[in-house]
This record gives sequence, structure tokens and C-alpha cells, in this order.
Amino acid sequence: MATASNTRLLLLFMIILLMLVVRYFEARPSHGIPTLTQKIDSSTILQKLGYDVSKIAYYRRMLGADPDRISPGGVSASVTLRCISSSSKKQSFTISHLKKKCGLSSESALTAAKYVQFATSDRADTVIAFFKNHGFSEPQITRLIKGRPVVLLYDVEKTLSPKLEFLRSKEKQIVPSFNGLSNLLKSDEKIIHAVKRYPRLVCYDLNAILLPNIDLLLDNGVPECSIVTTLHSLPSTLMRSPIQFKNMVEETKEMGFIPSRPMFMVALCAMTSMSKSTWKKKFEVFKKFGWSEKEALEAFRRYPMFIKL
Repeated sequence: MATASNTRLLLLFMIILLMLVVRYFEARPSHGIPTLTQKIDSSTILQKLGYDVSKIAYYRRMLGADPDRISPGGVSASVTLRCISSSSKKQSFTISHLKKKCGLSSESALTAAKYVQFATSDRADTVIAFFKNHGFSEPQITRLIKGRPVVLLYDVEKTLSPKLEFLRSKEKQIVPSFNGLSNLLKSDEKIIHAVKRYPRLVCYDLNAILLPNIDLLLDNGVPECSIVTTLHSLPSTLMRSPIQFKNMVEETKEMGFIPSRPMFMVALCAMTSMSKSTWKKKFEVFKKFGWSEKEALEAFRRYPMFIKL
């Protein structure tokens, strides 16, 4: 049975990963037909917009148009205003619910309402109850909704439950991964940032991949601060098989980069971001523009990230 500490770590990772996995699903539309508002006289609207109502009325009579039309496109004032009023009511209801039931501040609720709106709270309440029943605290639920508000529109049985069960099945891997990253990055915020940058970070055995690669860099004289910065901002750089990573380190050194200097890790990041075939294709393009291979390599030494353009 997991300890209280492990449970906290697992829940934290569940929040992070749920925020990542749900982005690959589109939010479902809300159900139900909004209540229509009372019909509003189109003439009043046109007059306020500066149109000559008498002329418009004359041409409507001549053309036999619906007297409630306000544009050649055929959209009536009443229908347009009903939609606007309905949308406004849904937004107000959504903001109120996000504040009262989800714990969001007024500012956060207003921002979240740009991405999610609902006329009834049935599905949103079901989602919140689902997380509570699975051990999520109110602050954790608030944080999740603030970061990914569309989660409130997801089907619990078809989407959320399978995802959560998958994450729970990975508990034995997630907790050690978190502990390992914590030893390196020293803060939950940095770990969250790294996982967002590279979600598969928690899918690897850190002892088999990440730590050997870090040891290799240290043995070559790369400062620890440069390694930690890379793990935080571009973690995919370090998640290569040790054999492949060693070859890339040697190639970077052969190009004239000195491991003890900051530019070494910048060059390594650029090289690990593409395959050898892509690297060769880019150099072929440079040659077509009149560059020699020597000139292209010199440009890479001066500004390694230009190769990613």
C-alpha cells in the first residue's frame, strides 16, 4: 500500500498528466436549447445604428421582405438578439458556477468562461464529484479546472475514468520518477514545467536513461547547473538511449564545442532535436544558397539554434 507521501505525489502527477491528456480531446457541446428572449423591434436597432429607417422600410415593402429582417443576409433582429442574450446568460451562469462550486477567483472564472460554457451544471458537478471520490482535494480540483477548464465538459465514464485508471496503473513508475526529478530540480513547479515540456518524461526509467546521461555529461566537464537548466527547459535532450547520447556528445565535441562552456549544451540540444537525415538535408539547403559546408558549420558554432529554422 502506498504511503501518504506517495499518495500525495501520485495525485500531483495525476493533476499534471490529466491537464496534458485531456488537451487531445475536444470539449463536448452543452446540451439543451436555450430559452429565447422576447422579440425586439428591428427598427429601433437600425435607428440606433444610424440607418434611415424610413428608406429601409420602403425597400422592404417593395421587395416583399420579412419586416423583421435587418440585413440583406436575411438574419432577423430577434433571432440575432436571442442568440446574444442566450450566450450572455450561459456565460453568466458559468462564471457564477466556477466561482461558487469550483473555487476560482473572479478573474480566473472570467478567463475560464472563454473556453467553456454550460447552461446547466449537471456534467460539471459530476466531474467535480468524480475527482473528489478519487481523493483529489478541493485546491487540487481548483488548480486542475483553472489550468484546463474544458475538463468540466468531459464524460466521466468514457474519458476521465479510463485515463485515471491508466495513471493509477503507473503508480509504481510515477512515484520513483517524481522523486528522481525532485532530487534534480528541487521544486514541484520546475518538475511540472519539465513534464509539460515533455510528457513522456514520466514514462522512462530514469535510472536507465536520464541518470547515465547526466553522469556522462558530468564526466565530460559539463557544469551541473547547465544540465539542470536543460532538464527544466528542454528535457527531451537528455532522454536518449545512453549509447546514442554518448555518440551525440562526442560529435558535439568534435565540432569544437567545449563541454565546460554554456554553448555546449545549446549545441547538444540542437543536435538531439533532429535525425541525421534531417541534419544532412538542412546542410544541402544551405549549399543551394551558395554556402560551403565549412561556412554552414561556422554559423552553427556561432549560433547552434539556427539549424532548427
